[in-house]
Amino acid sequence: MTEREMLEQLLHTQSQMIKDFSDMKSDICNMKDDICHIKGEIQNINLHLENVTDKNLAILSENHVSLVKKLDENLKITDTQFAYQIKVNCLTEEVSKLKREFYQHMMKDGLVSSPA
Repeated sequence: MTEREMLEQLLHTQSQMIKDFSDMKSDICNMKDDICHIKGEIQNINLHLENVTDKNLAILSENHVSLVKKLDENLKITDTQFAYQIKVNCLTEEVSKLKREFYQHMMKDGLVSSPA
């Protein structure tokens, strides 16, 4: 290989390297633009989380606590109502029993005639 051929090959290699560096520089610029865009998107997401999602979660949790308290109060009232209903049922049964016994005693003593 002659000296001239070696110089031409070296020049060609140098040209190729310059082109490769230029391409890499362009790619790096594109990546920088993409990174800036991604940073902006991340900032928007963070702002949305802070201003919207966090606020809505706080509202939901406050309402949840309020609803749980109301439900607990309602359950206490319902429990009391069930207890009263049981008492009323027992007393109604006892009154019916006493009426039967009273009627049987009245019939036994001849104060009331037997039903037809």
